[in-house]
Amino acid sequence: MDDSSLKPGDKHYRAYIDPPLQYDFMGATQFRLLCSLGLRAHHKVLDLGCGSLRAGRFLINYLEPGNYCGIEPNKWLIDEGIKEQVGDSLIAIKKPRFDTNSEFNTTVFAQNFDFIIAQSIFSHTGNDLIPDALSNIYKSLNDNGIALLAFIKGEKDFGGDGWIYPECVEFTLPKIYEFAANAGFQVQELPWYHPRQTWFYFIKNDEKKLRSEELKHLSGAVLHDKAFEKSLHVKVENRQDDSLHDKPVNDVSKTLICTGFHRSATSATANYLNNAGLHMGNELMGNSISNPKGHFEDWAVVRLHDEQLAKNDTDWQYHDEVPLDIAPDFLNKYIKLRNSHHSVWGVKDPRVCLFLNEWNEALEGQGNFLFVARHWSSCIESLLHRHSREFANQLPENLENDKRLEFWRKPDLAAKMWLAYNDRLLAFAKKHPSKSLIVTQRALFNGAPILKTLNNKFKLGLNESAESPIESKMLRDQASTLIPDMLSSHLKARLEHVWQELLERAELRHTNEDAVYFTPEFTSISQLPSSFREAYLSKCRELAKESNTLKEAPTTEITWPKEKTEEVVTHWLSKYPRKNLTEAQLTQVHNFIEEHFPLSANIWLEMAKVYQQKACYNEAVSCFQQAVTLGAQFPYINMHLGQCYQRLDKPVEACFYLDKALKLNPNNANFYVAKAQVLIERGEGDSAEQCLRNGIDLLGYLLPLVIKLSDYLLNKQRHKEVGTLLDSCTNQSHLGLASLRNRLALQNDYDKGVEIYYREFKKVAEEQSQLVWLAEAVRFIDSGTSEMDFLCRIFSMWILIKSLPAR
Repeated sequence: MDDSSLKPGDKHYRAYIDPPLQYDFMGATQFRLLCSLGLRAHHKVLDLGCGSLRAGRFLINYLEPGNYCGIEPNKWLIDEGIKEQVGDSLIAIKKPRFDTNSEFNTTVFAQNFDFIIAQSIFSHTGNDLIPDALSNIYKSLNDNGIALLAFIKGEKDFGGDGWIYPECVEFTLPKIYEFAANAGFQVQELPWYHPRQTWFYFIKNDEKKLRSEELKHLSGAVLHDKAFEKSLHVKVENRQDDSLHDKPVNDVSKTLICTGFHRSATSATANYLNNAGLHMGNELMGNSISNPKGHFEDWAVVRLHDEQLAKNDTDWQYHDEVPLDIAPDFLNKYIKLRNSHHSVWGVKDPRVCLFLNEWNEALEGQGNFLFVARHWSSCIESLLHRHSREFANQLPENLENDKRLEFWRKPDLAAKMWLAYNDRLLAFAKKHPSKSLIVTQRALFNGAPILKTLNNKFKLGLNESAESPIESKMLRDQASTLIPDMLSSHLKARLEHVWQELLERAELRHTNEDAVYFTPEFTSISQLPSSFREAYLSKCRELAKESNTLKEAPTTEITWPKEKTEEVVTHWLSKYPRKNLTEAQLTQVHNFIEEHFPLSANIWLEMAKVYQQKACYNEAVSCFQQAVTLGAQFPYINMHLGQCYQRLDKPVEACFYLDKALKLNPNNANFYVAKAQVLIERGEGDSAEQCLRNGIDLLGYLLPLVIKLSDYLLNKQRHKEVGTLLDSCTNQSHLGLASLRNRLALQNDYDKGVEIYYREFKKVAEEQSQLVWLAEAVRFIDSGTSEMDFLCRIFSMWILIKSLPAR
């Protein structure tokens, strides 16, 4: 066929898609590349922009029937390709499928693919089309699949939008890697020869990454053809250049740490970052009445921080009461895992303020820090409001040990916490101004251009047109006048000094950052309604009489079982209160078992569970394995072993034992949940979802499966699917479903969700029980101002609940 008179772009099936004289070569080289990377006849392939079947004619003939799919908006190209290159007979035998959508909708075939290839597509797509296209490709690619996408690598980035044809567009390597990272891909540049463009290798799974010794086999050289002599000079071995395009995306990672003191709108900010394409974690903390749109904290990070704080005998209420001795490398594995999945990613947790230097050092230059600052008074107000609402709802027992009550028992606690967090934040920002950005909460809620500012300062490639989840009705910007009254003049002066320094360094702040106060309805006990006041004071007097009775000090000794039989000791271990068991006491119990029951599988099983609940995972593994050695063969042991290895950060071992549990008993819903949890934490959410759906397909809509899958889908903002799933559950009366419905309502409609939350308050049937609880709670509060604040908040909440109209 003489194609010499045709020009690229002419309306001819060979010319419309590229230089017509290279039609045969460009199809053959795609087929060669796919085969070199492992393509075999049983694989499923999507040819995105298949055109006139330039590569499709090779693939259709090679693949098993039904395994080739092509997308091409110009139907006439497909028709001409079939007519001129493939033939109706082969189509009937091989059964390829085609679609003509122009939206890069790769889901139209209702299946995932092992290979997706796009030649000369991203050389014509503008900035607005690429993110959606890559997102769709990501969704349609198997977890171990490969996407091969060609770009024109240039010295500057194309700045326009839309479909550009027949003209071409180019992007710099950093921009191409940024596109990939925002879609969730890891990417490598391939040395495979292309006359005008560059092939890039997109993957989800780190294990599919190509090694340098493999890259040398991917030159795409063409022998004995002068038209492609340049292919013989592709350098693939002994590369000395350490530039960006020689590295996978995770070697040039950027991380944005979003933090600030608790209740400073870091959750809303992280939500905004997530909407703008920043991956915030593998297992995000779900939403609640306190954070209706979600917390956006990765549970793995929260656990790491809490573990370090616990080792220093403190927790999130840290207020410089002890010096912090932090393990130097406690973040390394987490950072490595996140880098293996995304080149640009984020972390949000207020606790980061206490570990800024450790994060900065562990990130080795890839870290940038976004600090959200809020006036101390409204932070304290929000903390008191959140916990008083929880108290009014729950009426919890064991108030003496309830950490939430500490905010009233120690009226200056929240203020000292604010200082501990913000002192460190401020010191870090002063030392590292180029990698720090301070924005005030009030500026955020008044539309400060946070995404644009982050992109300009840190080059993160965030989608600046993303929808903001920040709503003014969720902001409590005023504080009770009782709060300053709880604090000394010196402490208030320190708080104001730090606040003013934060404002001076804030790059985004509001024109008015002054504190705003409101006077609560009741400022003294005498102002409370007389019936309530008298009943409350009467209960206080009754409790005061009881307090005069001396109570025996709680014993710290272990209460050993009265009989040393296997049955009695097994029951004793299973019921023994774990919470206050010290490390020394655990050793005592362990030694007791070794002495009296060294060959009892059942007792070692119970000991293993005690260790697991006390987070002593190595010891738990040892005891579980001892029980197995002695004859215990229950499938659930494998689940517990998998969960222990999960907490020991040994995912291979964790999956081995969880798979073993499922193999031994595929009818246990909890095994699917445990396996899904490991996959979620490792960033394999699609596999986790499939694991849970496999359980539902086999066992039906059982509660553990529905709750776990619903929680996952909620965090992925897939609200419609959650509603359907909850309606399908076999146990509609369970409180867990009510909680999920409340969370769903909060995300869909904030006002309606808040109303549902208040209606679902635990029914405290009698006013008398409320008063008893309230008097018990205040017994632990010594400050009169704190008592009044607590009473006012709880009483106002109860009045609010009673005022709700009947449904």
